[in-house]
Amino acid sequence: MDSTEFSDIIALERSGRLGEAKQRLLQLASQGHPLGLLELSQRYLLDPLHEPDRYTPGLDTEKSKALADEAVQTLEELADCGDAEAMLYLARVHLGDYGPWYDSEEVAEHWLLLSVRAGCQSAENDLQQFYLDREQRQSEHGYQKT
Repeated sequence: MDSTEFSDIIALERSGRLGEAKQRLLQLASQGHPLGLLELSQRYLLDPLHEPDRYTPGLDTEKSKALADEAVQTLEELADCGDAEAMLYLARVHLGDYGPWYDSEEVAEHWLLLSVRAGCQSAENDLQQFYLDREQRQSEHGYQKT
């Protein structure tokens, strides 16, 4: 999976070129690119009044869920073909990074491990952070019990 176009869209927004970023995001999503779909999905959950520096089409949870489902299906197809970056993004989806639709630490860990095995260096960092976060939550939970 090529994430260059998606990164370019984020860079355009950061530089204040919102109109161009909006058009490129919509185009990327219309082409079925999973990162474009995920980002657009997330933006249907944002209140435009609170996000003036990003394109927000308005609140629509049904549209958000449909876009997320399409993105996940595409990512799973790519992951099944060995795409390590797709595996990484599946893990991030299941960690809740792209909305509330998918939330499973077990599934996220599975995809992180597969992505690391497939050679994704970013997945190594995410996996390390995943274990640190889990250890901290377990420690806090144990502290609360005592």
